[in-house]
Amino acid sequence: MISFNFSNTTKILFGSGKLNNFLLKEVKKSSSSRVFLATDPGLVEAGLIESVTNLIEDHGLKVHVYSDVKANPSSDSIMKGASVFKENNCDLLLAIGGGSPIDFAKAVGVVASHQDHVLNYVHGGDPIEQKLPL
Repeated sequence: MISFNFSNTTKILFGSGKLNNFLLKEVKKSSSSRVFLATDPGLVEAGLIESVTNLIEDHGLKVHVYSDVKANPSSDSIMKGASVFKENNCDLLLAIGGGSPIDFAKAVGVVASHQDHVLNYVHGGDPIEQKLPL
């Protein structure tokens, strides 16, 4: 059996009260200044994302909301998200929602820190060697 080390910087916060108690502390701890918030249109329409952006912006950080995340994100949507991440000089990834926004944000992080197309990194392709945005 081949041995290996696996590190994952993804932190998932779940439950009532997590927004005010932990989210801001985690964002501030990262020393980041521009947050890329990946979510879906339904959460924006429900007004949940506005409270998150207000909380973060009230503490001096800029937030770019990317709310075009669909179920099972396509490689094209990930590449578009990575472009938006880079264009807005974001340095922190935040996903709010279910598995699709979380998967989307992780894939955007790979593309944002590497130069190739996201599909180059799947199924034993190119190694992910650069540090990903938090």
